[in-house]
Amino acid sequence: VNYAMSFVWKYALKRKNPITKESEGVCNKCGQVIKLSGRSTTGLRNHLKQKHGIDVDLVTEEKDETVEVVKKPKTMLDYLERKNLKEIVADLATDGITIRAITRNNVTIDEYTTVRGRQYFGVNIHDSDEKKTFKTGLIRIIGSCPAETMIAMVRDHLSTFGINMEQDLVGSTQDGAAVNKKFMGMLDIIGQFCLNHGIHLAVCDVLYKKVNTSEKLTIDIGCDDEKDDDEFDDGCDLETAREEISDEINYYTVLKAARDVIKYIKNSTVRNQIFQSKVNAQFGHDVELHLDVKHR
Repeated sequence: VNYAMSFVWKYALKRKNPITKESEGVCNKCGQVIKLSGRSTTGLRNHLKQKHGIDVDLVTEEKDETVEVVKKPKTMLDYLERKNLKEIVADLATDGITIRAITRNNVTIDEYTTVRGRQYFGVNIHDSDEKKTFKTGLIRIIGSCPAETMIAMVRDHLSTFGINMEQDLVGSTQDGAAVNKKFMGMLDIIGQFCLNHGIHLAVCDVLYKKVNTSEKLTIDIGCDDEKDDDEFDDGCDLETAREEISDEINYYTVLKAARDVIKYIKNSTVRNQIFQSKVNAQFGHDVELHLDVKHR
């Protein structure tokens, strides 16, 4: 860096001539305009020295003498080769220090069935310290999968990521299937059932709880050739139950009666057309009829 050239602008202002467009300097002391030759500031420095007694070259030399270059002291890390994260984890594993000693991990396992009928386990690892989730991928399920087989499959899958299921995991979150309950019981980890699945099971227990009825009235409405959309009842009868007087609400009977009415309308295009015309006349729009489904 040319300190003399940069320091001279402390005493002058650089500008372009509005007519000739040439660079020129305006002295801050007296306002005199000095023409500049290219990027050279010799004329301006001479003006400051001769007229104002300011030797820019002398000032910059004195400044250079006072400048000291402070070098950063080296540490032991500068003489050592730093290892990457994989090498550090490998050394910790060699010394018998598991991931559980460093951070606490939880695993989430959920079963998934594709439209082609193939079953998979989705396995995610949750790091509670860094608040991160790592998706490890899917495990293909072939044939029956009891809890013992499930443990072996998950153990082999996690071992490819350097995770020991018995030592590095402290908890598991799954739905409330029987095989998952046994899976959690066979491992020395904290088991937690999925809250959404628990709420869903509670709702199903209320809506689909059957209550003994004293009398049933069955009305035969015939059976159309069209497909029955209800997966819970293959019959074609419209059945209405008369319950005993009780303080307990029988949601299952109400739900079944509503389901039978919807099936009765949906299974016939003629009945559905009449129904939609009535609804449209009263509310100004059509409605879509859906049957209840137990599965999430």
